[in-house]
Amino acid sequence: MSSSQWPNILFVSPVADLKGGAEHALLNFLKNPSINPKLVVPAEGELAKEARRLGVPVDIVDYGHVLSVRRPFKPYKILGAFRSAYKAARSIHLSSSRHQADWIHSNGLKTHGIVCLGKFFCSQKIICHIHDIPGNTAEKVVWKLISLISNKVFIVTT
Repeated sequence: MSSSQWPNILFVSPVADLKGGAEHALLNFLKNPSINPKLVVPAEGELAKEARRLGVPVDIVDYGHVLSVRRPFKPYKILGAFRSAYKAARSIHLSSSRHQADWIHSNGLKTHGIVCLGKFFCSQKIICHIHDIPGNTAEKVVWKLISLISNKVFIVTT
């Protein structure tokens, strides 16, 4: 099978550096010889550097106030980050169109929200790769919304 027949997958990371297991799993995905990977990160860092070393195109997208949202969720923080999330979703949509992505793979909770918001104006299928466990009712609601909007959800637990 030629590489032109492999799916174009745009991986979207919530972080720029190699923080832990989720980022190392993402690097393993980028090494898959049966896909054409692309990467979006919020800033230059170790992840972009390693992706480029692997020959993977990298786009930088500013996530703005989304980066200030922390767990446990506070509704006012989510509402305050909505405009930034919308702008980031538009940028990711443009990136996915430019790279002719068949799928958008989100690798973290902040980017799950962004790409799920983008589902309302992009046609690419969305995979959300969940590495967390919901800790309260608000988080369970967010996980449920992610599962309803995404085309696929992968859940990793220990």
